[in-house]
Amino acid sequence: LHPRQNVYNPEANLGVLLIEFLELYGRKFNYVKTGIRVKEGGTYISKEE
Repeated sequence: LHPRQNVYNPEANLGVLLIEFLELYGRKFNYVKTGIRVKEGGTYISKEE
């Protein structure tokens, strides 16, 4: 078997983008301290303010 080329290149594999998205918003993102603003281009906001 030959190893796949560009398996971990998000520009070449949409599955990698999906996994990274799920890891960020499912595991790493702190919803208690951080909010997500979708207006005006979108940004993260601190809930402590």
